[in-house]
Amino acid sequence: MSTFAMLLSMPAVPAIMAALIENPEGMEESSIALVANDAGRLEEALSTLARRGLIVRHAGRVSLRPGGQALELARKIVAAFEELRSLTEASFMMRGILTATEYYRCLVHRDTMFAILTEDGTGRDQLEKVLTADEGQGYIENVDIAYRVRGGLKEKFFPFIPHHHYDDFVFMHSRDPQGGQTGTGGPAISVVKERYLLANHPPSLAEQARRYMRENKPHILSRVRNEAFDIIWWYDRY
Repeated sequence: MSTFAMLLSMPAVPAIMAALIENPEGMEESSIALVANDAGRLEEALSTLARRGLIVRHAGRVSLRPGGQALELARKIVAAFEELRSLTEASFMMRGILTATEYYRCLVHRDTMFAILTEDGTGRDQLEKVLTADEGQGYIENVDIAYRVRGGLKEKFFPFIPHHHYDDFVFMHSRDPQGGQTGTGGPAISVVKERYLLANHPPSLAEQARRYMRENKPHILSRVRNEAFDIIWWYDRY
């Protein structure tokens, strides 16, 4: 089993709780399936839950302890795991986008990344949490790039910018106008700043995320790589 699959698979305790929520009348212990199919882990988890008074075991069958408390706690355990799993998936996807261009670093427009992932079903709150966590570990650097806006029309916008073209991009796109006016009676010029993200993940984390994307979200991985290459083609052309 791959590393990310192990991280996303349900551990024994929430797996047992989820099965018993679905089968309130009880069930055969042997019918509780774990991803790793590990009988030792299943027995250890069942014994722990029985000692804590959450389940009742008898003649090879298991059920939640009668009363509402065990059921309520079971639901909380499963919900906590599902939240953790969704955050882990969000982390894989975010890191996968930020490190998609495997052979060169790439600046990724923050709002574009959020739009891609929320359209794919990831919650914005989850993305904020995993982004904050990676920023705190120094895995992500924030970079602001200024764009000129003349008469309401912004300069050409690239959502993914290869880092080796950063200086070229800033030279062409980030010159502040003097006084916010053209000086010739033309449309007013203003400057807006867009937030980009630059990944500094260790190679092992980056490859783990890319593998997750290759196996689960190849359309997103291809989009980032193709659009990042567009700017290389654009600068080579112009």
